[in-house]
Amino acid sequence: MSNNGEERQDLLILVDDDGKEHEFALIDRIQIDLKEYLIMAPVVTLDDEDDKMIDVEDEAYILPC
Repeated sequence: MSNNGEERQDLLILVDDDGKEHEFALIDRIQIDLKEYLIMAPVVTLDDEDDKMIDVEDEAYILPC
């Protein structure tokens, strides 16, 4: 996803049953028949001295809205 030529990720935070937060990047939103689904990938935050980078893992999840 881009915004004025810059890479941009829409990020979502999901909380598991133990209360632990997991961050996901929204890859796409699709509709099949009358149901809507989100395609999300877990993110890894890489801290650099000057910049904070976000990298998406190689796996993705499809969840109903």
